[in-house]
Amino acid sequence: MTTTGEKDLGWMELAAAPADCPWHTPDDIVAHWAGLEPKAKTFVKALRACTQHDVARTGGRWYLRYRLPKVSFVGGPPAASPALPKHVVDAGRTLPADLLALYSVHDGFGLEGSSVAVPPSWEVVDGLQPVAKLEVLSAVCGRSPEGVPDEDPTSLLAFAVEGAGERIGIYKQYAGNPYKDACRWDHETHEVAKVGPVLTVLTRKWLARLR
Repeated sequence: MTTTGEKDLGWMELAAAPADCPWHTPDDIVAHWAGLEPKAKTFVKALRACTQHDVARTGGRWYLRYRLPKVSFVGGPPAASPALPKHVVDAGRTLPADLLALYSVHDGFGLEGSSVAVPPSWEVVDGLQPVAKLEVLSAVCGRSPEGVPDEDPTSLLAFAVEGAGERIGIYKQYAGNPYKDACRWDHETHEVAKVGPVLTVLTRKWLARLR
């Protein structure tokens, strides 16, 4: 079940996973998602209903594939205490609780993809980026009356990339605290706008692919 143009990761059935694989039974998978179910009930329910799983190891990382009737999702290994990249630490940024909860299930997660990229291609568009690919970007929320951006070079911690190059991330107000909700970042103007809670924004995209 490899998308045209993508490298075959060497998928094997879950039951054949070796000892160092993070998952061995469907119960292992369900247990990882349990903590997110209260806030992402519909999507977690859909994944619980999945009965076909494959695993693969590439680049020193394990991946889990959920083979659903219409699409497949792929997730990286659990990261209960993810080590943030140096550029994120140097910017003084941290992960909010909902993102930490997602990374404790999968370090990177999304639709098995449609673009030719370093496998798996879900790392590129509309997926939770692996911790190693988190971006720190300049952003501005609104502009001064003179039209001069009040822009902070470390104000957006981006965790997802949309098809047109826009980013979804956590916006830190200039010299202030991060917004609770995720924001969409315009790659041309660097302006941001709130789009909703982190889990809601991501699972809404993934649920749309199931319909």
